Amino acid sequence: METGKKVLIIDDDLDFQLMVGNMLRKNGYEVKSQLEGKTDAAWATARECDLVLLDIRLPGVNGVVIGKELKSSSETIHIPIILVSGQRECDQMFIESRADVMIQKPFSLSRLMHKVQELLSVKASI
Repeated sequence: METGKKVLIIDDDLDFQLMVGNMLRKNGYEVKSQLEGKTDAAWATARECDLVLLDIRLPGVNGVVIGKELKSSSETIHIPIILVSGQRECDQMFIESRADVMIQKPFSLSRLMHKVQELLSVKASI
């Protein structure tokens, strides 16, 4: 199944990237990834994507700052962001990041896939 949609994963956990990336590819998405928070690199790559999965805690710039930057640019404001975090009590960071959805780790892959599908209005299978 080919969706023609591209997803950018920004997370410093390589296992998370592999697991989520494999699930997305299985459902027809093209996946791009970054292991650290670099605002310019995130912006440049996100411009070519349809959705961003963004961790809060990253080496370099954190996900809150990257989310704000993406939602402040006319070229990337329309791109949905799913903020993911293993931290508890991060409601304020979610608000500051301007992300569309927040999912706390650990979560089920089916829940994540449902949110991706919902934000991109694409049918998916797990």
